[in-house]
Amino acid sequence: MPGPGANPSAVKFWRADGLFVATKIARVWPNPPVRNKFSGPNGFMDVKRKDPNQPFGGSDKPFTGGGKFSNEVPGLRHAHLTHDLSVVYRVQGNDVYLYGFFTHDDLGTGSPANRKKQDAMASRFANANFVEE
Repeated sequence: MPGPGANPSAVKFWRADGLFVATKIARVWPNPPVRNKFSGPNGFMDVKRKDPNQPFGGSDKPFTGGGKFSNEVPGLRHAHLTHDLSVVYRVQGNDVYLYGFFTHDDLGTGSPANRKKQDAMASRFANANFVEE
């Protein structure tokens, strides 16, 4: 059942032009369990289609407040599909903006953290253009 104000038929998905498809082909498509967790029954897309504000499991969280990602793109979130691979997205009303699929190292949030990579990715996310999924 949709949450307050959510209308499943009105939920729209938008993908970052180029970035989303490239990371999906590289990281999701060749891995059936990850593909299923993203777009299969009860996967990320199903959960967001029912209510875009409903978290997808316990790892669906905003980026740290005051950090580069949250400063550049307010509301930016990530939900783990594996221990190291997350879908990065944000929700605005009933619109879900999908940026792509990234590892901790891709984002610069691995151990040790890479601030230059975080800056580059945050800037890339902030400048993304979206097309309807």
